[in-house]
Amino acid sequence: TVNVTYFVFSSLLSGRSESASGAAAIGVASLVAIIALGEVLPKLLANAHRVAFSIVLAPIVVAAARAMGPLRVLLDSGVVAPLARVLVPREQPPALRTDELESLLEAAGAEGLIEREDHRLLGDVVALNQLRVRDVMTPRGDMPWVDARAGARDVADEARRSRRATLAVCEVSPDEGVIGLVKVREALGVAATRAERGWDLRKLIAPPAFVPDRSRMDRLLEFFRESRTDTAICVDETGAVTGMVALDDVIRALGFAPIEGGTREHERVERVGPGRWIVSGRLPVHDWADLFGAGADAASIDRRASTVAGLVLVGLGRLPSVGDEVLIGRLRLRVESMAGRSVERVLVTLAEGATSPDNP
Repeated sequence: TVNVTYFVFSSLLSGRSESASGAAAIGVASLVAIIALGEVLPKLLANAHRVAFSIVLAPIVVAAARAMGPLRVLLDSGVVAPLARVLVPREQPPALRTDELESLLEAAGAEGLIEREDHRLLGDVVALNQLRVRDVMTPRGDMPWVDARAGARDVADEARRSRRATLAVCEVSPDEGVIGLVKVREALGVAATRAERGWDLRKLIAPPAFVPDRSRMDRLLEFFRESRTDTAICVDETGAVTGMVALDDVIRALGFAPIEGGTREHERVERVGPGRWIVSGRLPVHDWADLFGAGADAASIDRRASTVAGLVLVGLGRLPSVGDEVLIGRLRLRVESMAGRSVERVLVTLAEGATSPDNP
């Protein structure tokens, strides 16, 4: 309304002007006025007094919307809907499936249409829709955490063991719930400036962020961006803690950090002979196909397992012990050592007749 009014008045004044310079001056003055009085000033005033403007304008907007309701319904049913049926096809083209997109990227890369680094980056983008949080998280049994009553030395020891910059803080254990997250560098910085008796870990923790362990990776990244955090506690559908995930885990899952010879113990893969490897029971399942692509069978992997130890447990249907074996695709997994009830090391052997994978 304001814009139309300005243009009407400027046109009338310009038409009645006796000289071209006068008409040009009226046009420039009208443009400046519509910018200053129609755009800048109203927005500045409304932004400075949001509540007052809303109280005054909301009833007017609601009344106008209700008064124009019959006209909007008439236009929608008589104009918009018929045009939509004419212009928009009845049948939408089928959505491009993930496997089709992957095949397209492979073909484009093979023909040299996409550079190698671009091909890898696009493949990682596709993987974001396939990977779930539970595929990259650190399971609850390996989650780096400290007791709420822990001292600065306990925090330093756990950070050194787990090589994590952020630790979960629990009252008793992760089974009882997580009360917060603590940044190791900040906590140790406080400890260095205070006496030991002035140390209180509860005052240094931040409220924990929780994410469902079945969420997609793209949604996790969006959550990290919106919440301005880089670490979250993973929970299942019942709200029980299942692990912890950090931005570093996502980066590693997308292949931006090497797995073989990695800095974390559960990322190491050691070749011990032709067609034989020793892997950690904590090796994530999502790395399985990358490491043993020629022998692994993705269809035979139970989605309930998130680690190699989980594969053994699901395959046996009971708690494993040293010497137990399961067959996954053309790979034989043998439990080499245990840490309590957890599988610590697994011997992976290529079955007879299978081709040795190149990745490991």
